[in-house]
Amino acid sequence: MAKRFTDSDKWKDAWFSELGQEDKLLWLYLLDECNHAGIWKVNMRFLNFSIGSSYTLDRLIEVLGARVYLISDEYILIEKWVHYQHPNGLNEKSKPQKAVIDMLIKFNVLDRVTKGYDNPIITPQDKDKDKDKAIDKDKDESKPKAFTPPTLEEFVAYAQEILPKLNPEWQSDQITRCATNKFETYVDDDWHDGYGKKIKVWKTKAKNSMKHEMPYKYGKSSAPKSLNPWDM
Repeated sequence: MAKRFTDSDKWKDAWFSELGQEDKLLWLYLLDECNHAGIWKVNMRFLNFSIGSSYTLDRLIEVLGARVYLISDEYILIEKWVHYQHPNGLNEKSKPQKAVIDMLIKFNVLDRVTKGYDNPIITPQDKDKDKDKAIDKDKDESKPKAFTPPTLEEFVAYAQEILPKLNPEWQSDQITRCATNKFETYVDDDWHDGYGKKIKVWKTKAKNSMKHEMPYKYGKSSAPKSLNPWDM
């Protein structure tokens, strides 16, 4: 018994819902009776016997319209059937999908069926290329990113951003002196920390280093203090 995917939402589809009861049965019959490539061998007598109808081939084409393609008087292709059963395209390395490809080639409808796929036919060579790309991507991602040291302005600006959050006693001019001192030390040490290890993420290292510093070590702030109304 052939098994294939079915769309449970077809009952909500506008086109399907507007079909008459007998026409709905016709469509379901073709979906079940077509082969693995979505091709149905025309047998009007058996179709009518199976669903209790009296369709002619012309009437069938009229009812289903663009949903089917008449290959010949003997075969009908159900459009988009392959797309629904194989949404990612057809892979020649897969025996069931290779059989679909061969059948479509036999009836000269391969290009028609695969139209609309981003990558309609996946060959073994394509698989190898994709595998190589994935390996190269993993290699690139595993490579450590080159360290780019900040400028003095960037370093000071970052310190101005984080230090007041760590200790509200910090004043802007104190932060500038502290950050400048740290920056010059890192430059002299070729961006290595106190343990001789190369710094990889300067912001993390700067934050961890300066969070233990005390504002008073970097002179009194020249920023005016807020006036106490009781001193006026």
